[in-house]
Amino acid sequence: MTSGISQANRTSNNWTRKELFCRASESVCLFSPVFVLNISKPITEWLTTKVSLGATDEDLAGDDPDTEFNNYDIDNQTQNVTGTLELTPSWDGVFLLGYSYENRKSDNRNNFDATRDVSSLFANKQLKLAQDIVISAGLRYDNDSDFGEETTFRTTFAYVLANTETRFHASYGTGFKAPSFNELFFPNFGNPNLEAETSWSYDIGIEQPIFDGSLVLDVTFFQNKIDDLITFDTTTFLAANTEEAKIHGIETSLDFVVSNSLRGNINYSYTDAENESTDLQLARRPKHRANISLSASPVGAFDIYATLLLVNDRIDSDDSRMDNYERVDIAVSYKVCENLKPFFRIDNVFDQDYEEVNGFETSDFAVYGGLEVSL
Repeated sequence: MTSGISQANRTSNNWTRKELFCRASESVCLFSPVFVLNISKPITEWLTTKVSLGATDEDLAGDDPDTEFNNYDIDNQTQNVTGTLELTPSWDGVFLLGYSYENRKSDNRNNFDATRDVSSLFANKQLKLAQDIVISAGLRYDNDSDFGEETTFRTTFAYVLANTETRFHASYGTGFKAPSFNELFFPNFGNPNLEAETSWSYDIGIEQPIFDGSLVLDVTFFQNKIDDLITFDTTTFLAANTEEAKIHGIETSLDFVVSNSLRGNINYSYTDAENESTDLQLARRPKHRANISLSASPVGAFDIYATLLLVNDRIDSDDSRMDNYERVDIAVSYKVCENLKPFFRIDNVFDQDYEEVNGFETSDFAVYGGLEVSL
């Protein structure tokens, strides 16, 4: 079990973690304590029980001297519990059965106060049909106190050519997404009449290791059809549902290993997102997006992570062209001993000015820090 103040990259080990950070900006301050407790107990060699408890308290405040519309002080609280049974018999694939419950509360002072409960049952079965074929099927049932019941599923398929290690992969599934409290109630934007989004999606791709796995190239085509996509209506200036939307494109990635202490990833995606009723591009969804990430361990106890994000070709809800932008993030951790690891992360290292929504600047240079203690 692990206890302490956490970092961005979370492990799957058994731990108790508390995350505490403040993100400073001229207009936005975010304070978010998080508590998570994971417990794992093997019952037999092939049966494991897991329980996860979590609590989050996030304060988000904005102060705009030019207009009262952008001033807010929001307190979001979430408590959740998840329990799973994992069966891994040697003669079969992995079977996972679970239940989760989540309670969400949001209070925008002097504007809205909302509560939501979500109970879920889920199951997933992974099966190895042959030495080179693996399939999986998953089913999920959600009961949302505000938006009712919904059942979704996902299936996957993978086939590996033994002589070249080429892996062909595909997936198909459905989705469900309820509106957030801000989309429902945020002053001068929220719309309490919003419907939940429903969707289906598939992807198909090919992955190829090169040079004994020191390079791994993947190319994947994806498509997503969404009913009642939540967008922004420029007529009412409120959140609204788009009846039908289609998002499709190609994603490529290259994982590479330079040495035992240096590895990285280059990822690029081309996305065509359109409103099927108007055949127009969906707002705020870039056609071109790329990430370049490096992970280094120059000294045994040090880990350094750096990411360059590139975003290109976006429009806003009024069809105006949005600026392209680049952003660099860096994270560093140091393992003092087996049980102690301090860390810090810097987002937007070069203090780049950019907007996710026209007229609303994002946070400036931001620093996160903490300490992870393992027991």
